[in-house]
Amino acid sequence: MKKHLAICGILILAAVVTTLADWPQYLGPNRNATSQETGLSRSWPKNGPKVFWTFPLGQGWAGASVSDGKVYVLDRVGGKQDVLRCIDLANGKEEWNFAYNAPGTIGEPGSRIVPAIDGNYVYTCGCLGHVHCVDKRTHRAVWKKNIWKDFGGGNRLPTWGITQNPLIYGNMLILAAQTPKAGVVAYDKTTGAVRWTSQPLPGGPGYVSPKIVKIGGDDHLVMISAKSRQRRRRQQPERPGDNRQSPGLEETRQPEREDQSAAEAPAEKSARRPGMGAVVGIDPKTGQVLWTYYGWQCTIPIPNVTEIGDSRLFITGGYRAGSAMIKVQKKPGGFVVEEIYKTQAFG
Repeated sequence: MKKHLAICGILILAAVVTTLADWPQYLGPNRNATSQETGLSRSWPKNGPKVFWTFPLGQGWAGASVSDGKVYVLDRVGGKQDVLRCIDLANGKEEWNFAYNAPGTIGEPGSRIVPAIDGNYVYTCGCLGHVHCVDKRTHRAVWKKNIWKDFGGGNRLPTWGITQNPLIYGNMLILAAQTPKAGVVAYDKTTGAVRWTSQPLPGGPGYVSPKIVKIGGDDHLVMISAKSRQRRRRQQPERPGDNRQSPGLEETRQPEREDQSAAEAPAEKSARRPGMGAVVGIDPKTGQVLWTYYGWQCTIPIPNVTEIGDSRLFITGGYRAGSAMIKVQKKPGGFVVEEIYKTQAFG
């Protein structure tokens, strides 16, 4: 199966007429799926927009970043290599690539992430956990790590591999290891040295990337972990985004309905709740866990939390996990999580 990167005529026309804002990371400039662009077309022509160019890619589920008129995408070739490609936005020609060997298989093979662009450097995380900082000028790796194996992840990867979209925060690159030794990891973005690691996250690894939110005016790093699944037999893995029931994967999918305390801080109480996932707030400067919320459970968490404002966060996930909204407040002695609501109407 092949994938193609396609650029529509309206986008290229805009690039020629004016300067497009960069889209340098997962979910855009502010990592919130919001664009500041204006004047976009409200409808397409009957036969769709004109395609100016396409570029063939290997199998995958990755997205592209755009910076300074260049498109960056992490490709995966034949289950053996990951390839970072730099493509000219105007004409679709590949200008350079950086490839490394990464043999291995995961469910629904292919690349997963959106590269993060920061100045002269491109940061990627492959589906097997390979992390690279690549210099746009030399097209070579400045440093490399493995977010899974370096922290005791072992030989068995999560079912659909590592899906960590790199997060730049100040002079750090942040990714969630989700291993027995580290929940979230911050690297020095220039050298790759580990700046901090958080305590392991409750439950099991999911497919959520860390996100920075404002809580009472301060930055908190929020991560969501998975409720552990009890597998009795397995033939065909369930696909993220597919709402059909998989006949080959028998597990408990309903969220926890226990009457749980909505406020849990700090997260050291997680040891009392084996197998349960959590929404976890972390100090992005130190890695200290500030608060934990167990009231919402999902076996396959994928979306980030959505920041609503006023220290409120919206949480949702598939496979009948439903949704929840919480509010985090600082009180004497620590942070308190208030559950505003939970609903099965969405998610």
